[in-house]
Amino acid sequence: MKSLITVILMLMCSLTFAQPSGGGREGGGPPPMPSAEEISTMIAKVSQELSLTSTQETQVTSVVKAHFSEVESLTSGDQRPDRDEMDALKKSFESDLKEILGDEQAKKFMSSMKQSKGGGKGRPQRD
Repeated sequence: MKSLITVILMLMCSLTFAQPSGGGREGGGPPPMPSAEEISTMIAKVSQELSLTSTQETQVTSVVKAHFSEVESLTSGDQRPDRDEMDALKKSFESDLKEILGDEQAKKFMSSMKQSKGGGKGRPQRD
């Protein structure tokens, strides 16, 4: 009888401490892609911080929307996207930003986007 109680307690403990799927995100999977409106809002905020010209803001908006569209197409399937493919996409995105903004503004832009995306809380973003 004691061994039965011990087994039941062990099962209850293992279920209590089991991690949810998706590394703790509700429902698992990647976070949702920002909408066009959310992208525009983020860029407008960053544009003020970096004093972007209207031409730069328009170009950056186009690049960011295209980037998220590509990310969404790579992450929409049932399988995880290839890490090398995602890294190449990120490098291409950063390169496009540097062409428009220059090195310093592009670094500040990426930093600001990471902060606005995560709200400055939770797990830190990878570089």
